Amino acid sequence: MNRLVFCASVRAEDAREWTLARCGHHSLSDGRSVRHLGVTQPCLCGHSHCTLLHVTRSCPLFSDLRSAWESVAQTITGAAPSGLEDVAFLELIFAASGLWGAPGLVRANLRMVSSMMRRHREYLA
Repeated sequence: MNRLVFCASVRAEDAREWTLARCGHHSLSDGRSVRHLGVTQPCLCGHSHCTLLHVTRSCPLFSDLRSAWESVAQTITGAAPSGLEDVAFLELIFAASGLWGAPGLVRANLRMVSSMMRRHREYLA
């Protein structure tokens, strides 16, 4: 496990959810388990695909979680995450090193992603 993730003072299940999402092992339509089934899953918000990028960046069903995270991320980085390109946006959430390795940001990333993944599974149940 990444040292910054290990030291982030979050619950083990939050670190696990974040790690699985980072590796592509999540229940969204671009996740490995769903891709192997050959199923494209529309989002419950009406978007054509329920991808990791869609959920973390723009899905209205997760706007409360994203809003709380964005305020922390902007305070720590000094830049609005919404202004980043897609690759840089995902790097901000999943890199946990270098410029994006501030402990408060890593903790906020872990909590946001794990909350989103749990909520998504609840929506599907």
